[in-house]
Amino acid sequence: MLDSFNVESYIDSNLEEVVINSCFGGFSLSKKAVELLSKLTGIEPDEYRNIPRDDKYLVAVVKALGKEANGNCADLQIVDLEKGTKWYIREYDGIESIEFKQQMWLCTTNDKRVVVIATAITPSQARSIASNAVKSDVLDVRALGDHYII
Repeated sequence: MLDSFNVESYIDSNLEEVVINSCFGGFSLSKKAVELLSKLTGIEPDEYRNIPRDDKYLVAVVKALGKEANGNCADLQIVDLEKGTKWYIREYDGIESIEFKQQMWLCTTNDKRVVVIATAITPSQARSIASNAVKSDVLDVRALGDHYII
C-alpha cells in the first residue's frame, strides 16, 4: 500500500482536519495504521500517540484505512475545522470532542471602525458578528496575540 500511497490526495488544503476518538475507550490506532504511519513519518510505532492530531500523515492514514484504522475500543473520526481556528481536544472516559479556545478578535471595517470580540469562535464567525454589529463590511480579521491574518 505504501508504494501507491499519496498523502496529498487525502488532505483538504482548505480545512484543518483533526482526528478524535468518538467512543468510550480512548484514542488508539490499529496495528495496520501504526505500521503505515511509522513508514510515512519514520516515528517508532510506540510513539504514535505523540503525533499532533492535526498531523497530515495521521489524517491521511485514518482517511485511507477508514474503520481499519481504529485501535482497540476506538472509533476514530475526522473533524473539519476552518483554518485559523484555535482548538483543543477535551476527553471524558475516552470520548473526545473539539473545543474552541477563547480568543480576542480585532475586526476592521471598510469605514475604518474597529470591533473587538472576545469569544471562542472561528475567524469567519468573528467576521460575521463584527459586520452585523456595525452594519458594515469587515475588511480584516486578526486574532490578537497571534501571527496569522484572515
